[in-house]
Amino acid sequence: KLFWLKPQQVGMLHSLAQRYRIQLPCALLLWLPTCGEPFSALKQSHGPPSQHAELLASLQRESQWLRGEYELLKHLKQQHLRQQQLQQQKRHVWTSAGGVESALAPERSRLLVLTLCAGTVYFGTHCGPFFASFERAYGPAAREHRVVAFATSVDPQILDIARDRFAPWAIFEAFEAHTELHDDGARGSYGIECDRKEGDKKRKCQISGDMLTRNLRTGSNVIAKFHRAAAYLEQHGADFDYAVIMDSDALFVQPLDSSSLRTGAVWDVGFTAYGPDFTAPWADSAADVGRTKHGFVRINVGVVVLQLVDLELITQFLKRWVQVSAMLMTAGQGAHASDQALWEQWQGELLEEFRGCDPAALVLMLCSFRTEELPHLLGWGSCKACSEVLEADLAIFGAEASIPLRFRALPAQVWNHAESMQNGTFPPFLAIVHLKGPWWRTV
Repeated sequence: KLFWLKPQQVGMLHSLAQRYRIQLPCALLLWLPTCGEPFSALKQSHGPPSQHAELLASLQRESQWLRGEYELLKHLKQQHLRQQQLQQQKRHVWTSAGGVESALAPERSRLLVLTLCAGTVYFGTHCGPFFASFERAYGPAAREHRVVAFATSVDPQILDIARDRFAPWAIFEAFEAHTELHDDGARGSYGIECDRKEGDKKRKCQISGDMLTRNLRTGSNVIAKFHRAAAYLEQHGADFDYAVIMDSDALFVQPLDSSSLRTGAVWDVGFTAYGPDFTAPWADSAADVGRTKHGFVRINVGVVVLQLVDLELITQFLKRWVQVSAMLMTAGQGAHASDQALWEQWQGELLEEFRGCDPAALVLMLCSFRTEELPHLLGWGSCKACSEVLEADLAIFGAEASIPLRFRALPAQVWNHAESMQNGTFPPFLAIVHLKGPWWRTV
């Protein structure tokens, strides 16, 4: 095919085609000085023979098509440049000062909060105050962010009222909860039901019909929010700079971008952990509050912070978290026999120690599935994750390609305070309060 182009058009088209690996649908690009003129003027000035009218019309159609392709390629280039600039801005946010403060401080950073609301009574008791606290903490700036609740078994009229009340920044999405994974059994903590029937060598566990098994009466999968969050981030995550996946029985005390957080190296996933400076009125020492039975730092995954520079990596992490949680809960049901023994071992080591499948799964990923490393990674008094960024590998077994991810422990007394407080008052640095039981009802 023959196209008439100006020299600068040829150069631009060629460079764009190379950049986007597009094969030009022509055998020859020929420049003629008159090609910039309308074809009608060309026909008049050069007077081509009438027998060439069909060829001329064909060339005109091809030229119009090529100009459209040229404009499309220009648009793609501009879009590509804008995406590069956006990603560079995000990287600058997380590397300019090297830590959490530099990540959450910029005025233009957009926050995405993802949570789960299951049941009408639960919604009125916890989710309503949760949304109201966000509105109070952020004020008019709430419109710059988004809070998404995955709702199940909630009265539609209540949801409509909430949509109107907290528009436009609050989004409510319906989803189906409760995925049965194993046999029925006695209820346990964190929505897990376990049972050891007569003759069984090991316990059989499933996700409970109740998310909390205490106050909530409607069924919900304890790890459903992570699965649903991954799907939501795949679709909408590019519009935000960072995300927080959190329980809805919490309150925002102040905007997260004004929290007093220590600096450090760049990281991908932040989870909250107790430490030697986290005390409670009922405890004699910080160890009574934050030390696990076997001497590890207690973690709480009720608040998880994600920076969204590498969105694909973050969604991959969330999907792996769901997978590992389910495998821990069922002791590797469905895995190869050689692998199932490992899952049974990890279940015995972590499930009770860290009070649930989702924190246990995060700990297992944190140590790259080498639990012998945990004493120096999360040991009480020797917690490496509490003082520096840890690079872990999410690949479960050797045959899988490496999936590097950077974890960081964030202070629970700032990000996820789930204990009673001195004199019943909030300290000035508190950003999120996550109170349970009688304390929540008192609030």
